[in-house]
Amino acid sequence: MRPTLDLPALLETYETERAPVGRSVLRFTDRAFTIGTSRNPAIRFARTRLAPRLAPLALRATGPRGRVFRTVSELGIHYRHSPASTAGSRPPRSGPRAGDRLPDLPRGLQARTAGTG
Repeated sequence: MRPTLDLPALLETYETERAPVGRSVLRFTDRAFTIGTSRNPAIRFARTRLAPRLAPLALRATGPRGRVFRTVSELGIHYRHSPASTAGSRPPRSGPRAGDRLPDLPRGLQARTAGTG
């Protein structure tokens, strides 16, 4: 976050950041609900007969599986283009960038580093 950004200016970034994310989540859940509740025979056939057979095959590939996981879990959401996120004069070549979600802790590290309470 930019150190010179004051609280009112930070609050002004909320709409810019969250509105596109909200629209995306609503669009995804609306489509999933429509498909899941449709009485259209073709959609019901695809949902009950084709999807159970094709989904495991499609998700064997790590690329599609990763995209599906990041979409459903919302872990792929980032704010790289937020007015509150700046990359600085020398952004890193790899790893998290300004506006990214930080990666999870390695397995077991949290238990060793977390305090009690």
